[in-house]
Amino acid sequence: MKNNDLLTLEKYISQTTQLHSLTESECRLDAYIQAHFNELPFHGIVDLARNASVSKATVGRFLNKLGFTGYSAFRRELEEA
Repeated sequence: MKNNDLLTLEKYISQTTQLHSLTESECRLDAYIQAHFNELPFHGIVDLARNASVSKATVGRFLNKLGFTGYSAFRRELEEA
């Protein structure tokens, strides 16, 4: 993820469509993120995992697939946007 690009819902969706296959858990997480995108800066990783019915490890692995170094990097991008 480029630091100078603001993460918008459209850019997020564009990134996820480039992933070739998602697990069932990753699909649930992706659907939750898309539905609650504007609320995510106020969620911690535990909240996100619980609300999406996935593990924290799934959140981390999914975000790594998208090019983030972890949840904190993802959240920082959201907050800057």
